Amino acid sequence: MNLQPGDWVETDSGIRGQVIHVARLTAFVAAELEGSVITLPFLVSELKRSDAPHRPNGPSPTDHLN
Repeated sequence: MNLQPGDWVETDSGIRGQVIHVARLTAFVAAELEGSVITLPFLVSELKRSDAPHRPNGPSPTDHLN
C-alpha cells in the first residue's frame, strides 16, 4: 500500500489516526488516545486506509502541522 502524509489509517486493534510521515516500511501516525495526540510508528503492512472521522467542532490530530 502506498501511504502519503494526510491519509487516514486504522489498525486491526482499532487505533485510528492520520499519517504524518512515511519512511521506507514505517508510517508515523498521529492518533488521539485518552485525550492526547501522540505519534506512533507502525509498519505499513499493519495499516489499512480509513475515512476521515467526522469532527463537527474538533480539530484533526494533525491540524497543528499545516
